[in-house]
Amino acid sequence: MKTMQKIEEFLEAIGLTYVETIADRRDTLVLRVLRSGKKMVLKFHDKSSVDKGQLLIQEAEILSTVPHLTNQLYVAHGTSQGVNWLLIREIEVNHIEGKNEIDLLRKVSGFYDLLYQGGYLHGDVQPAHTFLERDQITVIDWGMARKINESNPLYKGGFIYFVAPEIARSMKSGDSIIDYTTHAEVYALGATLFMFYTGSLAIDFGASKEKLKEVSMEQKLKCAIGNRILTFKEVGADPFPELEAILRKSLSTDPMKRFESPSELHQHLLKL
Repeated sequence: MKTMQKIEEFLEAIGLTYVETIADRRDTLVLRVLRSGKKMVLKFHDKSSVDKGQLLIQEAEILSTVPHLTNQLYVAHGTSQGVNWLLIREIEVNHIEGKNEIDLLRKVSGFYDLLYQGGYLHGDVQPAHTFLERDQITVIDWGMARKINESNPLYKGGFIYFVAPEIARSMKSGDSIIDYTTHAEVYALGATLFMFYTGSLAIDFGASKEKLKEVSMEQKLKCAIGNRILTFKEVGADPFPELEAILRKSLSTDPMKRFESPSELHQHLLKL
């Protein structure tokens, strides 16, 4: 469906008008569209990608079931021409990275605190999924989300720069089942907060941010497993020993040495 004619025919079938392409990946399209004159965002997957289509259904179910936890993102979802699609509202984007403000970090941790209290884990915490919108946090890409007491058989790992060492180890081994735990969510949140405060990755991947593309995935997995946490001084961030200690605990190699939950991490940030 990658030709514009086919895309427009698909959109017409579900009452939408094409505006522009936001992301065009191998098996995923994200488009800005019009619905009754209002801009929205549409996500759909190639027919051949069964797992991606299932993830989209899971994401739609989460967004429609708990709109109070997902900042009212959900608009509609369905299947057309054998393709699963999800329509969400337009987001007023305001990136957080490098803001260097503790209140913003508390807003982010507060979001995941409420999500955890609501009985859910996001499953793919990273800066690119997190935005400040009208003075509140909006998080996107909920395909990996699940209830705390359930598993997600489609979870195969996450964005390498924000996955816990135990997740990276399973990814490297090619495990068919990878258990994403509350402690893994704490780690990903810690790595995300580190980047929001410093503008840098939390872990040493052996190259500057500009040259990370030159590092092989195998080497990145080794670095993620090794988990050498960078210091604020190494990345040129303003000194804040108390915050740094909280983030380092969140990023502990041993899951049991991390905070028990995003809520516990949030409570420690509130005390700063």
